[in-house]
Amino acid sequence: MWFAPIEGKTQKLIQPLSKVVWRKFGVTVLTTYFYYFITMIVGVPKETYPGEKRVALIPAIIPSLTKAGLEVIIESRAGSKAGYPDNAYTEKGGTIAKSRAEVFETAQIMTHVRLLGANPDEGPRDLPLYKSGQLVIGMAEPLTRPQSIQDLNSRSVTSFSM
Repeated sequence: MWFAPIEGKTQKLIQPLSKVVWRKFGVTVLTTYFYYFITMIVGVPKETYPGEKRVALIPAIIPSLTKAGLEVIIESRAGSKAGYPDNAYTEKGGTIAKSRAEVFETAQIMTHVRLLGANPDEGPRDLPLYKSGQLVIGMAEPLTRPQSIQDLNSRSVTSFSM
């Protein structure tokens, strides 16, 4: 496989394929197709809701995600309150981010225990960190706090509420 940074994302060249497009009088014309696979990155930020001890993704899940072609980036100490130190994540193949902003900037998929609507006091601080096209998964309470979903929509973020 060949790796090339294109538009800030890791892409892998999966095997070039050639197809015969024309053959006549002993002359063969081939067209070669190149297929790229963009590696998606899952982000795990530290929970900010007061007293929240859970983490959105535990280390045991990382091998399944990496086998599926995903990478995982975790905010430092994101799992410490749940009993998962940073080295437990790195041992399973995760990467520890230097800052919360790095997790949001790098990941295309964000996992939270409590999203904006379920974390009304601290959640709005994350709103400027979301980028257009990001996928966000977590408890959002969209029926209780519909404004939070509108705020995510204004950032062009797709959210899945559990």
